[in-house]
Amino acid sequence: MLLDEPSAGLNEETEQLIVGSLVAFAKQNHKTLIMVTHAKQVARDYAEQLIEVHNGKVVSQLEVNSHAGSD
Repeated sequence: MLLDEPSAGLNEETEQLIVGSLVAFAKQNHKTLIMVTHAKQVARDYAEQLIEVHNGKVVSQLEVNSHAGSD
């Protein structure tokens, strides 16, 4: 699943609900979820891997220990 700013314009509570549901769905269905976002905290909260891009170039890549959406 490729999502471009799926929570743009949402309040924090709704953003957490939507992104959490998407992550849980992807995990339950053994799907890869790639999400583009400017919301760094949301990315940190839910990601297993983070890739930060600036001006079209990868500036950082790291593994994140996320338990969100886990069974």
